[in-house]
Amino acid sequence: MSPMGRLCGFLALLGGCTFNPGALDPGDGPAPADAFEAPPDLAIAAAPDLSEPVDLAGVDLTGLDLAVRPDLSAPPDLMPAPPDLAKPFVPSHVSANAYNANASDLTDVTEIDTKALKIRVSGGSPQNPPTGVTLAKDGAVVVLSVGAFTVTQPLTVIGDTPLVIVAAKAVVVGMAMRANAVKEAPGPGGAPPSMGSGMGAAGAKGSGTDDSGGAGAGYGTQGGAGGSTGSNSGPAGGAMYGGMLSQFLGGSGGGLGGQAGSCINKAMGVGGAGGGAIQISSAVSITVSGAGTIVVSGGGAHGGCSDVASGGGGGGSGGEIFLEAPIVTVAGTLAANGGGGGAGGTTGLMGNGGDGNDGTVNNTAATGGPANGPGSAGGAGGAGVTAPGAGVTATFNGGGGGGAVGRIFLRARGTPTSAGNISPPALVDTTF
Repeated sequence: MSPMGRLCGFLALLGGCTFNPGALDPGDGPAPADAFEAPPDLAIAAAPDLSEPVDLAGVDLTGLDLAVRPDLSAPPDLMPAPPDLAKPFVPSHVSANAYNANASDLTDVTEIDTKALKIRVSGGSPQNPPTGVTLAKDGAVVVLSVGAFTVTQPLTVIGDTPLVIVAAKAVVVGMAMRANAVKEAPGPGGAPPSMGSGMGAAGAKGSGTDDSGGAGAGYGTQGGAGGSTGSNSGPAGGAMYGGMLSQFLGGSGGGLGGQAGSCINKAMGVGGAGGGAIQISSAVSITVSGAGTIVVSGGGAHGGCSDVASGGGGGGSGGEIFLEAPIVTVAGTLAANGGGGGAGGTTGLMGNGGDGNDGTVNNTAATGGPANGPGSAGGAGGAGVTAPGAGVTATFNGGGGGGAVGRIFLRARGTPTSAGNISPPALVDTTF
């Protein structure tokens, strides 16, 4: 290499000289082929110029809607809205202020009086409800407003007005809860003898021992007819009524036996009373356990007397049970059966006619009063899907007809669980 070449090579190492391959001294021999190749350009390619529209000529855009550009200024909300599973809790048959979401819990109640507006706790003296619980008249009903409500002891509901329990929390009926009629004494909201929408008519008065029996009261079905005698036909059973979700009604009273108003003992020949009306509305759930029972059955009628030989009275009809909550479970017993009719009385030593039995706590029929001597027996009360029986027809004083079943409603959000003993079969609504 020439001295000049060595100098430029040194200066190139110092960054101060550039090479011109064409100026090399040919006398020094050829240089290696790759000795002076330029290094690759590693610079990032310039971004495409998008300031002008892209030429899409010849591109198939069939089916592509470019009319509206999506707004991507904010990220899309990909979180789906949760389903609205909550429905407002609106109890039936009461005013809006009957529900108190902050009401206190109540348990160990053994009596609720819808007339005096008092309760008993664990069998104690009548008292006002505790703080946070109210018991007050609300139109045609009395409302007990509570948080959770638990029946842990046998509970009797008395008074003259239907009871509605409105609970903000769960309700558990673990013992017997009674609002039934007993003979001529109605349950709360039930009608006395010979009264009510389905009342039984009175038997006809004949001569001597020719008096027909009183008719049984109707409700869920028609009541049983009064027993006829030789010259007097017994009256038809009391009318069927109710059956709508908007209705909340107690049972009706059976009719008076023919000529029973002349008996020395004024209870003889009198019809049975109607069963009461109980409603429970919970914002959470209602459970009637295996040991739990709600009974609103009708009263049994009295047999005719012997002093004037009257006809027997008609049985009272069952009342109403109305349960509504998002979840309703019945493993125990719900009963709204009719009472049995009384037997016709006989004269002298043959004695009074036998009384009909009060409506049962299961799905078996209450028996009518037994006859004494030539008197006629009373008809059986209605139970389950069995219609009430007519008073027995004979040549002597007629027996009273049996009372009809009442009504039972179950309302829930979906099908209620009802594996218990329900008499009569419940009417079910799944849209609560």
